[in-house]
Amino acid sequence: MLEHIGHVLYHVLIVIFPILIYYLLTIQDNRSSPKPHLNKLLGMIIIMLLLTITFPVAYANGFAYDFRIIPIFVAFLYTGFFQGIVVILIMLGYLLLLGDTKVIFSIVNYAIIIAIFYFLLKKYHSLLLNKKLIVLSIIYSFIVITRAIVIVKSNQIDQLLVMILFSIVTWITLLLVILIIENLKQQILLQRELRRSEKMNVVSQLAASVAHEVRNPLTTVNGFLQLIIRDDNITDKQ
Repeated sequence: MLEHIGHVLYHVLIVIFPILIYYLLTIQDNRSSPKPHLNKLLGMIIIMLLLTITFPVAYANGFAYDFRIIPIFVAFLYTGFFQGIVVILIMLGYLLLLGDTKVIFSIVNYAIIIAIFYFLLKKYHSLLLNKKLIVLSIIYSFIVITRAIVIVKSNQIDQLLVMILFSIVTWITLLLVILIIENLKQQILLQRELRRSEKMNVVSQLAASVAHEVRNPLTTVNGFLQLIIRDDNITDKQ
């Protein structure tokens, strides 16, 4: 594991860097519609997914590890259920293109993940941040347990420690990505509220200015009318 630490950190960069780029692009975008932001995030997720699959951390006996689970989690949680399915289909197609022989096994695994997210998404966004992290940690722990069972059944016990260590790094990176995205969502909401309050402030000042400009001449006209009414030299006809 130690000789591959640089490669593992490279994968962390692959995952974090697109999110930071998305963060910067979104913060500088003044459009209030969330759709362009989601399209940017989905594009970053696909880039992240393809890079981490293209350059896996390879070990002995044909074992290779990557962070593909992170873009899949992010796609389902922050772009939408159908977008998450699209990301999985892109991943499976890319694996076929690379000549992966375990695509059928991957289809079964990701079908289970799709089912989990189908029920999870209904409640996920209403949870507090700490509960979101706990739920995602539990889901990821099931994935790690499944991998461990496969390694044990294939008599590759020597790979178990490596898999656990890499899974811990993946889990920490996943939580870091979730924290960044949640912070970004809060920043976007604060910016929208700030723009809305600025617009309301401008409208209120404009309304007060118009009312002031209208009230002054009306007060003057009213005063002259009262003087005219009180003047005895003015006849009814006049």
